[in-house]
Amino acid sequence: MKHQKRNTLISYFLGFVSMISILSPSIPVSAAERTSPVNGEASMLELSSDIQIDGYYDDWNSYPVTNLTYTSNNAESIHKGQIYTDGEMIYVHFAMNDLYTNQIQMQQMSITINGESHAIGLYPVFADGSIDWNFFNNEMHSLSEGSHFNFGIIVDYTKYCSSQGVITIYDSTHQSTTKGDEVEFAFSVADFARVTGMNLSQVSSVTIVNPNIGPQGLSWMGTSTGPWLGVFAAFLLCGAGLYSYKKKKGKTVCLTGL
Repeated sequence: MKHQKRNTLISYFLGFVSMISILSPSIPVSAAERTSPVNGEASMLELSSDIQIDGYYDDWNSYPVTNLTYTSNNAESIHKGQIYTDGEMIYVHFAMNDLYTNQIQMQQMSITINGESHAIGLYPVFADGSIDWNFFNNEMHSLSEGSHFNFGIIVDYTKYCSSQGVITIYDSTHQSTTKGDEVEFAFSVADFARVTGMNLSQVSSVTIVNPNIGPQGLSWMGTSTGPWLGVFAAFLLCGAGLYSYKKKKGKTVCLTGL
């Protein structure tokens, strides 16, 4: 009997620890632990996800990848794209293939949220959200090597949406033997709703298409249920560990503690 009680207490403790570990937010990898951009100083931007818009791209490793290409049969010439939303921000990542010999183009994208479409583009912006046309006209199409942080999302060609964006150029001459450009950006769902007049109290689907890269869209569907699935799994684990039977007056009692 004593051994049974002790084992039950141990199972309770292990189940509790498991639940805490699942519910605890993941800790993003620090910039010092990531592969550094070519040059340029990364600014650590605090967002609601473990994805940081900082010019370091290894925090995308655990997210699904979409292949982007115009009917290429060469796996080396396929671009990569990723998208994620936690309901507060929408995060996007593009990586050009190494054989691509031009700078990535990000000004003519489209986004469809909950069935409603808008034009979006990643533009150089000032701190107040206005487009830096001088930079756009004189530097945008021949960016130097390194990570460039002065970018934000413009909706329907004129309206700034609260956002952060980074373009990383690994080789300004874009040789086929060097690494292709990478881009990541994130923008506020609430501010997107404000500038478009949409009701985005719940985001059920998001698709972004960059026609300069490929016809395929980056799509996200559903809700951010990861933590709650974790809770459910933890309860199942806890229940399995605590499930014991005690005979009393011919009855079976389940001592799950749940």
